[in-house]
Amino acid sequence: MKVVVSLAETPAQREACYALRYRVFVEELEQNPPLADHERRLEMNGDDAKAVLMLARADGAVVGTLRLHHGAEQGIPPFVAKACEPAMRDRSRPPDETAAITRLAIERRYRGGPALVALVRACFEYLTSGGRATSRVLILSLDTPGHHALYRLLGFRAVDPVVRYTTDVGVCVPMVADLPRV
Repeated sequence: MKVVVSLAETPAQREACYALRYRVFVEELEQNPPLADHERRLEMNGDDAKAVLMLARADGAVVGTLRLHHGAEQGIPPFVAKACEPAMRDRSRPPDETAAITRLAIERRYRGGPALVALVRACFEYLTSGGRATSRVLILSLDTPGHHALYRLLGFRAVDPVVRYTTDVGVCVPMVADLPRV
């Protein structure tokens, strides 16, 4: 299976990301994000307006998505900065070199395959392209051993091994990955 990752630039592409997030977070995980549009089956909120959305496609279908904020471009969402506060205090990697991945969702039948890896690798490539200085990436991992293991394989580590943070899609472990400075 070949996975192709791109930016979600058109309204239709962004809506496909919101629809996938609805299926994963609302229908599958049975969470109730306060701004979910249940009539249209879309999961979105105010953080999406200025975020970069990426989508992964396999066999023509959207199978993965993530939302991205770069400290120097969109700013880090306050809930991520709060959850990852110990990492944000590390001034060796300044806030304008920090990015945050949120709302990462993979279609159930594509989990455990190349979709997540392709999506995160493309995200890291994006973060180090176009003159962006990015030395640190934050993510909130759902608090399950499987999620932790996947993110560790991708270079993330827990910000603090005992800290948990409750979001509108569940209890999460704040994690950080350091990117090499270019």
